[in-house]
Amino acid sequence: MQIAGLTIAKNCNKFKYPIAECIEQHKAFFNYHIIGVPFNEQDNDDTIKTIFNVCHNLNLTCEYIDDISEITNINQCSTLKYIFTNLENIPNVILYPLDWPGQNTAWSQESLDKILQQHILDNINWTQNEIDWIVKIDVDEFYSNDDIEFLKEIMEIYLDSDINAIAHNYSQYVGSLRYTVYDPTTYVCHIFKPGKAIFAGNDAMQFKVTEGSVNYIDNIYLFHIGYCKDPDLITTRIKEHLVLNSSMYPNAIKQAKKWKDYKFEFPKHKKGAKLWPIGISDAPNETEYKKADINKLPLVLLKKIEEFNFYVPDVN
Repeated sequence: MQIAGLTIAKNCNKFKYPIAECIEQHKAFFNYHIIGVPFNEQDNDDTIKTIFNVCHNLNLTCEYIDDISEITNINQCSTLKYIFTNLENIPNVILYPLDWPGQNTAWSQESLDKILQQHILDNINWTQNEIDWIVKIDVDEFYSNDDIEFLKEIMEIYLDSDINAIAHNYSQYVGSLRYTVYDPTTYVCHIFKPGKAIFAGNDAMQFKVTEGSVNYIDNIYLFHIGYCKDPDLITTRIKEHLVLNSSMYPNAIKQAKKWKDYKFEFPKHKKGAKLWPIGISDAPNETEYKKADINKLPLVLLKKIEEFNFYVPDVN
């Protein structure tokens, strides 16, 4: 069984995304980790260097397909087709330049949907003869070691069935890895078979099957730690991201009357308050934090738990 992880590595160094930890944690999950690096981002060279250093330290082979002509028509899947048809030994980690809107380019949810559809699906679905499952994962998302082993067993069982996607729970960490804010009824669908799913069109980057069915599994979590960082850094990220893309986040635009005065703040704890949503657009002023079971955290995060500790809510 061949499993490909699919990640977009955007602004990793600038906004301190844990790309190194993401690659390390999932090396036992993915046969191939395919990473699109936006070639029009200012820190893309630094991101590529970081990934190569990580792979070297982990004894993973890595290759960057840096010929821009290879992606002149991404719909023809030329980059990944080149990789799988011309390389005798396919590397563990595959990097390729991704055509992503630049920092000074205004774009909408529709344009994001189109890019993700091309990157995640059109550019990989042809590999269905080589890859059995695709796992879409962001640089700040993690599966635990136990969940990885369980998912691999389930994926093996469903390999020749009409179950073409797997959905599971999502756990959001805000301010600290010691506390989580999540809705246990929320499912995300990030695991699917090539050629059997399309992008669902939302910021959680979920997918829906075009044929067959989805299996829903409880108590398997994808941990998101994107908001476990310095609030000033989150402020910069949100301001840069939302000013140009207001059509995607109308509620956030209403909240910030003047962007120059906007400042991100962690919600205060209030039992029974609105749970933190997936996304930032309608983040509440108060939410309910729950003490997390740190024993379930991936080891790479547990080793650095204090580095992700920026806010301690008053939870009794």
